[in-house]
Parts: sequence; C-alpha cells; structure tokens
Amino acid sequence: MAIMESPDGRTALRGRAVALAALERLLDTARAGRGGALVLQGEAGIGKTALLQFASDHATGFRLLRAEGAEFEMELPFAALHQLCLPVLERLECLPEPQRDAMTAAFGLRVAPAPGPFMVGAGLTSLLSDVADEGPLLCVLDQASARALAFAVRRIDGERVAMLFARRDARPGDALQGLPSLELDGIGEDDARALLASEVHVALDVDVVERIIDEARGNPLALLELPRGGRPADLAGTFALSNRQTVSATIEASFRRRIEQLPPRSRRLLLLAAADPLGHLPLLRAAAERLGLDLEAAAPAEAGGLVELGRQVRFRHPLARSAVYLAATPAERREAHQALGEATNRDLDFDRRSWHLALASAGPDEAVAQDLERSADRANARGGVASAAAFLGLAAQLTPDQARAASRALGAARAKFEAGDPDAASRLLAVTERHSRDELELATVGALRARAAFQATRGDTAAAQLLHAAIGIASLDEALARETFMEAFAAAMYVGRFSRAAGMTEVARAVSASVRVPSPASPIDLLLKALTAQEIDGYVLAIPALRRAVGAFVAEADPAPATLGWMWMAAILATDLWDEEAWQTLSERQVQRTRHAGLLGALPAALRFRALAHTMTGELGDAAALVAEAQAIDRAAGVPSLVYADAALVAWRAQTQPVAAGGWPTRCHVPR
Repeated sequence: MAIMESPDGRTALRGRAVALAALERLLDTARAGRGGALVLQGEAGIGKTALLQFASDHATGFRLLRAEGAEFEMELPFAALHQLCLPVLERLECLPEPQRDAMTAAFGLRVAPAPGPFMVGAGLTSLLSDVADEGPLLCVLDQASARALAFAVRRIDGERVAMLFARRDARPGDALQGLPSLELDGIGEDDARALLASEVHVALDVDVVERIIDEARGNPLALLELPRGGRPADLAGTFALSNRQTVSATIEASFRRRIEQLPPRSRRLLLLAAADPLGHLPLLRAAAERLGLDLEAAAPAEAGGLVELGRQVRFRHPLARSAVYLAATPAERREAHQALGEATNRDLDFDRRSWHLALASAGPDEAVAQDLERSADRANARGGVASAAAFLGLAAQLTPDQARAASRALGAARAKFEAGDPDAASRLLAVTERHSRDELELATVGALRARAAFQATRGDTAAAQLLHAAIGIASLDEALARETFMEAFAAAMYVGRFSRAAGMTEVARAVSASVRVPSPASPIDLLLKALTAQEIDGYVLAIPALRRAVGAFVAEADPAPATLGWMWMAAILATDLWDEEAWQTLSERQVQRTRHAGLLGALPAALRFRALAHTMTGELGDAAALVAEAQAIDRAAGVPSLVYADAALVAWRAQTQPVAAGGWPTRCHVPR
C-alpha cells in the first residue's frame, strides 16, 4: 500500500518517511487480521494530527472511529471513549449483558451504579471486534486516551483493528505505557524550506525566510502558521517574534489572529464548538439555537480552514480549538457553556451537563455544586480519583456556604493526593484551613500535610508528625485514625534506625493505647494489628496476626482503592513470612489495580515492589522497566525516589553506578 500521496496529488508530509512507513505497517497488519497499535508522540504542531489525518484519509476499506481531546475536560471520565464510540452506539445492544450494562452506564445512557474500567474495557473490546467483523477498523485518538482503551488495545491481537494514538508526551502512569511508540522530531532544514515554499505563494525576503525557519525549529505547523499569522509588512521585511515564545504558544497566537478576523457570529459559533470537544453536531446546533445562531455562521471559519462541519465538528488542529477558547472573554465562555449545558440531556449525559453548567457559573451556585458532587461520586467508580478531584474542586469553588466549601475542598484534596498531584492538594487544603471550624476536618488537614511532607522529603520528622496527627484524630474518628497510624508506620519503616523522632515501636505503642481494631476487621485493620503485634510482641508471637493480614489481602481479588494503597505493606509481611506465592500475587495485583484505578500517588511504590519480586526471580529486564517507570513518575511529581528496588536491581546486576538520590532502605524485611 502506498500512502505517500495526499488526496490532491501533492507529495505530502515532508520529512515523515519513517512515520508513514510505520503507519503503513500498522494498517497492513490490521488488514491481515492482526490487531495493533501505535502511539505518535511529540510537541504541539510537530505533525501528529497531520499524520492521524493522513492515515484516516488513506485507510482504504477501513471503518474509521475518531476522538479528539480538549484541555479543559481531560479529567472527565470516559470522555475520549464516549466520543470514539458515538458512531456505533447502536451496536451496544449486541454486547453480552454485563458489558452492555457497563458501557451504557459509563456513557450515562441509563441510571445505574458506575462500572469499573475493567468491565468497560471488556465491553469496548467486544464492540470493536463486532465492528471489525464487517471489515478492518481504524481507531484514531488525538490528544485523548482512556484506561478502557488501553485495556482493549492489548486484547485485539486476533482482530482487524488498528488503534492510532497521539500525545504530546508520556505522562506518569500513562495507560498507554508499553505500547509501540514513535517519537516525532522536527523535520530537516531542506524539507522545512520546501514545505514553506509549497504553502507560501508570495516572494519572501531572504531574512524573513531565515527567521521563519529559525523560529519554527523544524515544526511543520509552525512553518505553515507563522507566515499566515504575520502581517504583510512583517513578511515584506522583518518577521519579529519573541524568542521567549514556545512553538506551541507562537502557533496558537497565529490561530488567534486569524480568529480575530472572523465575523462576530462566526466567532460565537466557533467558541461553542471549541467548548464541546465531543464534536456532536446535533448538540452544537441545539446550543447555537439558544444563542440565536445557525450553523451557516461557521462558513467563514470553514473557508479559512479553521474548522470542518461534517458528521462531526472537527478543528484543523487542537491548538486551533484552544486558541478559539482562550481568545474569548470569561463572559463569552460562560455563555457558551451555559448554552451547551442547557442543550445537554440531563438523563443521558449528567456528568457533562454538570461540568458545562459549572463552567458557566459566574459565582456560587449550590445546585450546580450538588450536581458536581454527584458526578464526583460517579467518577470515583468509573473514572478514578482524578475525575472525582476535578468535580469536587469545582464544587468547592461554587459552594456558597463556607463550611460546606471547606468540606468539599478537603475531599478534593484527598483525591488529588491519590492522583499524584500534591501541589493542587495543598492549595485545596488551604481552602479548608481558611473556612473550616470543624475539629476533625482541621485534624485531617494536619495529617494530609504531614503525609505530603513525607512524600516531598522522606525526612525522619514526618513519622512524628503523622503520629501526632493520628493521636489527635483518635478521639474524633477511629477509622481515620487507623488510616493515619498506617501512614505513620510507613514513614517510620522507611526512616528505620536513622529516625531521631518516632520509630515503629513508638507508633505501635500509640496504636495499642489509642484505637481498637473493629470486628469484623478490614484487611487494612488486620494489617495495622499485625504490624503492632510484630513490634510489641516480636516476630514469633505475631505470626498468626501476620498470616491473617496477608491472607485477607490475597483473598480480596478486586480490592477497593483504599486497600490498594496498602497492598505493598502486605507484600512486605508476606516476605517476613517467607510466603513467596503471596508476595508475587500481591505485588502483581497492586500494579495492575493501581494503574487502572488511576492512583498515581501509590503507583511508584507498587511498581517498585513488583520490580523487587521480578529481581528476586531473575527477571531483571522486567524489573528495570518498572523501576524506570517509577523514576519517571517521581521526577514528574518532584518527589524523592524510594530507591530500595533501584538499589537491589543495581546489586543483582553487579553494576557500580550510583543509585539516584532519595534515600536508602533501612530495614531488611526478614524474620527476626
């Protein structure tokens, strides 16, 4: 198959021979009945969208499903998946009942308990397989991804399905981790000059050409947009752009100048389209009618190559969408979201409606805040903690009652911690501190700040801070106190004998004096009891408690997020018991479930404990991959690494290079 010619016959995508060959292989493999995926990665404007479009245009015989993302709704649960499946929603009736129920609940097509990502992923796999029975299928996702999609892409080996993703960079804990990827760099200078000459049909001053080439740095979209965004006087003489602007910002500014030249009605309609990344034409029409507009207003924007209104609304590039959105005033954005929210069916798409109405609010609105809180509850189950945090954070902003706003901000902060965003969590905690008068809430803020301090420094004072917070909470909320005591145990275990403050024995004594393990006990409660017994009574007498705790974690095949966060500690107790089978089971399960639940804050520890298990069985390549992923997450979060697995891997490889700074393990987890 040759895909080197564009639809109008010109040579297309200069400097992209390697990428085009990779796309050709992906499509040919899918035609032959072997599913596959490819992730295109690179900065804004580097050509990802153009390659996706090129593949879409040249995928002869393929059914095409496509989704495009938008920055302001990245945390909405299943947003990309919903957009991708819109053209084939009628096929949901053909799925097995559990999968059909999961998919319809995920998309808000029925009122039901929120499904988990595993069942949604299974439903997506079946849906794609059903569509592919009629012919090869190409799924294209531009700046969007979902865990359910990553679940499906690993289960399409025997299907005629090709999945093509684009993203700017690999994010920590990304569900696409491990898929075949292609890094796109800037095109060469010769190709850059040829591309510029093919698109600019006026004589340019030599200095102008050199300036454009220099500013674009091989970025194809910059090469096309910089001259379009310049004034005639600029192109005739000097092309002065600020060196401080990134390529992305420069391209976006070029789009914005083109948008400013459109008629007011066109800009209003374009803003509506930009505010609804689903690109659903009936929704755009209904929202436009509320503003006294019709779709004909898009004609100048279509003629200018900014947007295309077909079966779906599509912008030329994600930066064009963001330029439209950012060029609008806050009042104009609120107007657009209000129209979209009112045009969205409350029963069929409750979460998106509440999101639009929240962004439309100019001030506090308790009714909207309550809807956001409901969406947060739904998102916790079907989209992970990041989605819940996004909804709760907005709800806190819109809550008129300060005490209630403080409570919602605290819930959002806890979710932000779990999602691996301690900076956002800290800002939300400040809201709770300013407005709350509740003793328990303020004590919880102290515990969360101590937890954040440990994550940031791994210092020996964090265990004492957590222990102090847990003791203070014990008289107010025993369940929360037990959770905080577990945090204190973890901090004390890490610091070990170097602690100048609270050690594990001090934590164990405080647990004995402050809380009672309930009956029936949860796995975490049994873990707390086992750790306390091991420190106070000694290893031999604690063996029954250790076995009960480890057994409880092993028996919970589908653990709740709270249980997931402590599975690594149960794995440690399994090593204390020399229970290799439990260690392998728990370490593998925690990585799988933590990744799919979106618990980014807990993922590095899970990855490292799994890496240790691989190391001890001689699977050093697998261990190295997990350690590298954990290090990437730590770097992105700006926290010191827990380097025990890193150090063990270096030792087993008999290497001499130093392990990254961040502390060393201080406790050998062997029977005493």
